[in-house]
Amino acid sequence: MDLYQTGREKRQIFAIALILALGVSMVAAPVVSAAVQAVKVKNIDTKAIPGGAGQNQLSNNAVAVRTLAGGGGLINNGDCDGDNTDGRLSTKTVAANPNTVITALILSGPDVTLGVSAPALTSVTGPGNVLELQTTTQNPTATLALGNGLQLTPSELVFSCTGGDGNWVILGQLGS
Repeated sequence: MDLYQTGREKRQIFAIALILALGVSMVAAPVVSAAVQAVKVKNIDTKAIPGGAGQNQLSNNAVAVRTLAGGGGLINNGDCDGDNTDGRLSTKTVAANPNTVITALILSGPDVTLGVSAPALTSVTGPGNVLELQTTTQNPTATLALGNGLQLTPSELVFSCTGGDGNWVILGQLGS
């Protein structure tokens, strides 16, 4: 086997590889498309499914899938300094509602902690927070993104931030 190839041989090998790759992609595309179209969903109850949080329409004979990907608007916010006289509370509650969906929590500020508790679920989760989001001096921002959303049912959520000079935001879709 010759380890030294001429420029012409290298170009020929490259051209052959390119032609083969194009040929495979042209043959594979219809095969994959046919396989995907042949997939059928079986044994699913196809009743009318609610359209989702904040929507009143129903979808007939469909499977309910939702991806919220951080969408929606501002549900609530606060600060972490413990001084509630400035109008920005360090502890706030978001009421339980099956149409309220949290898609993201954002915490900013050095060395602050946002605790989340679910009072109605303490028999399951135990006392204390079910989630704590923390920042450090080196990483003063923490984000929790919930692409499929966190539905606020059956318990309200209590958000409480401590630690000093920081802010927190809850994003999502506030139900009616």
